[in-house]
Amino acid sequence: MFFPQSISLSDAEQYTLAIRLSAEHFSFAIRNPLVPNGYVYRETSFEKDIPRLDQIEKTIFDLTFLTQRYAQTWVQVVSPHYTLVPSDFFESKGRETFFPTSPQKTDNQETVTLSDTSSSTRNEVLFQMEQAEYEFLSRHLFSPRFTHHTASLLRLWKGEVPHFEPFARMHLHFVAGQMDIAVFREGRLIAFQPVKQDSVQNLFYFAMNLWSACRLQQLHDRIFVSGDADAYTPLLPLLGRYVQHVETKGAPCETFLMGQDATQTPYDLFGLLL
Repeated sequence: MFFPQSISLSDAEQYTLAIRLSAEHFSFAIRNPLVPNGYVYRETSFEKDIPRLDQIEKTIFDLTFLTQRYAQTWVQVVSPHYTLVPSDFFESKGRETFFPTSPQKTDNQETVTLSDTSSSTRNEVLFQMEQAEYEFLSRHLFSPRFTHHTASLLRLWKGEVPHFEPFARMHLHFVAGQMDIAVFREGRLIAFQPVKQDSVQNLFYFAMNLWSACRLQQLHDRIFVSGDADAYTPLLPLLGRYVQHVETKGAPCETFLMGQDATQTPYDLFGLLL
């Protein structure tokens, strides 16, 4: 696989590896923040008529550099099978309160329940992935940390918010057939709601209902939209009629030294790379 000359995996311990698993794609990013243009992103599509685990195994066996010892190895799961729980409540109740302890089945496959702490927002993201995929990746990658795209987003969004910012932010992120809504005020997460993708009118209703519940101001506070552009573009005109400040978000400004691959990288993955 072709990599730019700036990437030298003989020094893999200086790099971060982030693997992203969605329903349709296997992708990965490798970054060394100490090297200009020390970044690469590659993506391949899953074939529908071949079991996904077989394709993941083949990719890992073919791309043996993915199994090297990196400074940090992430596996990000993109799926609607998750819940967000305040850390204090989670610690007092335990995981079994929110998910059964026995393996569940999704699409006829046994799943395992995992968790990732978004320490900056004091929330625990509980999510599920196929157990066979989890076990295979745990065996063949070097000390991988499993996370959910929502935890990655919260890391990214919290890092963008100054503690005394004079306006509140609503984030709308579109991925995996859903819209994730988060509201920050004065650097603190005050609301979060996942919404299954629906008609434009219904998505607008859910967003504006939470906007009203959080008492956000039409002329003062702001909406930031990211993720699948095909999914969110029809919603933008409706949002613009109601809220004065509506912006779309692509690669963060910190990525301007990462090269062309940064423009191809899924927005939620930056939460693991920056």
